[in-house]
Amino acid sequence: MRAAYDVRGELDLISNSELPYSEVRPMVDQLEERVNVLQNAAVLLIEDETAAPAPEVMVPEKDVFDQTKDAVDSVVAPVVDQVQQGAQGAADAVKHTFDDNVAPVLNQVGDALKPVNDAVLKPVGNAANEVAKRAGDAANEAAKRAGDAANAVQGFFGGLFGRK
Repeated sequence: MRAAYDVRGELDLISNSELPYSEVRPMVDQLEERVNVLQNAAVLLIEDETAAPAPEVMVPEKDVFDQTKDAVDSVVAPVVDQVQQGAQGAADAVKHTFDDNVAPVLNQVGDALKPVNDAVLKPVGNAANEVAKRAGDAANEAAKRAGDAANAVQGFFGGLFGRK
């Protein structure tokens, strides 16, 4: 404010001087501009001090859909894991049952028939191998379908409660 007061004093001094108007007018315009700049600066400083503080940055919270999706995922994920483990266990049990019980019997039958007729044994051995292969394939398919079913359940609940 003292600077504005000093500039006004200089403006009064030059305005009341004995200098010709053509010399005084450019200096008067420049001094008036300085006074206006100083006044605007003072107004801005006052406004800065009286302005409300800037609001804090708000962090969005999870909405109801996100919370529900998280809750369903926390319940469904263990069930999906149990279904997959159960299906794999069942598939392994079928394969082991065949390998431990059926395959040896078929091998004994094949061994008993070998001296009688090789023509009979080859189809039985091939059949045993084919049955073992198909049992393994069936076990793998059961495990795959159980996994697909578990993924479908998880996808269904994820679709219901997915992001908006």
